[in-house]
Amino acid sequence: TNTPVPPTNTPIPGVSCSYKKYGDANCDNKIDIQDYNLWIIQYQAECNSNCSADFDGKGGVSLLDYNIWYYYWPYGANGPLPTLAH
Repeated sequence: TNTPVPPTNTPIPGVSCSYKKYGDANCDNKIDIQDYNLWIIQYQAECNSNCSADFDGKGGVSLLDYNIWYYYWPYGANGPLPTLAH
């Protein structure tokens, strides 16, 4: 049986996470596939407190958090997000 292995880039406690609300689950100032990996692991585990993939800040990891990641990842995949009009 294959068991999923969590990604190695997990958030570092105490590190500022400026782009979390845009989908940066591992606080590396990028919105990329590593953030999606953290989202899917936490979503499947039904994380409901202290979740790094809780992008909307409502507690827990939901499909809304996925939508936030999905909306921003093309813009921030190579580094900090540009100034967005929305």
